[in-house]
Amino acid sequence: MTALTEFRVPTPSHNHVRSHGTAGGRDPAHELYEHAAGLLTTAQALEVATRAPGAVAAVAATLACWEASLAALAGATERLRGHALERLTDPVLANENLRADRADVALHMERLAGVLEQSSLACARARDSLEPVLNELTAI
Repeated sequence: MTALTEFRVPTPSHNHVRSHGTAGGRDPAHELYEHAAGLLTTAQALEVATRAPGAVAAVAATLACWEASLAALAGATERLRGHALERLTDPVLANENLRADRADVALHMERLAGVLEQSSLACARARDSLEPVLNELTAI
């Protein structure tokens, strides 16, 4: 059980992330979607794994992983927001004024990134609240 009681916030590893441009590589949109689909699959598996009463021994370590994951998702959302706004500034299909739509996208994507960042902080606070009872939660 030592592995579950001695946890640390994981740091992102870029060794497994392939960087491809559109020339000679995978389409970045397809690659992004594949990672998003993998995230959904993992989230669904996490939901199932929480049903077992013994899973509570991993609650602090799990919250640390969620904290780092949500922070990464907030950053990814900000980058996607920037890409979307850039694309809407100079649209390919220039048959209508996208100013109002661009403002709406900017607002909602910024809010989403903020909620994800706040969720990351909430994970940290929840993990901190477990500290006094961690020995009990991880005891076999």
